[in-house]
Amino acid sequence: MIGAVRYACGNTLRNNAWHGGKMLCIRKQLGTSFGPVYAPVKLTFFSKDTCQLCTNAKEVLDKAMHHQHIRAKELDLELVDIMDPKNSKWFDMYCYDVPVLHIERPDENKPVKFMHYFDEGKIVEEINK
Repeated sequence: MIGAVRYACGNTLRNNAWHGGKMLCIRKQLGTSFGPVYAPVKLTFFSKDTCQLCTNAKEVLDKAMHHQHIRAKELDLELVDIMDPKNSKWFDMYCYDVPVLHIERPDENKPVKFMHYFDEGKIVEEINK
């Protein structure tokens, strides 16, 4: 399923945010003379519908994105169903490895990857870097 959902990062859309194929989570801290402007972080979550590990990982990722210690920044989360024929590249790469999470920053060449079992604390730590 393709679509976009603007994700308010609050409880209002939290339960519905995983539907629609793509989710944008916007958290912003405007730059002032008193504080920094954080660079956006792109999260790409690779999964398939029949995967129980993926279901568990979604819950951990959702908790990590709402963690009280996460620094304010813009997060862009894209969900990729590797079973969709248009995602055959990702199916070939991650067929037996889902769930997979890529965390990408504009200043880094390669994404940081989490595979199989996700740890909320480690994801929060990586987002905060």
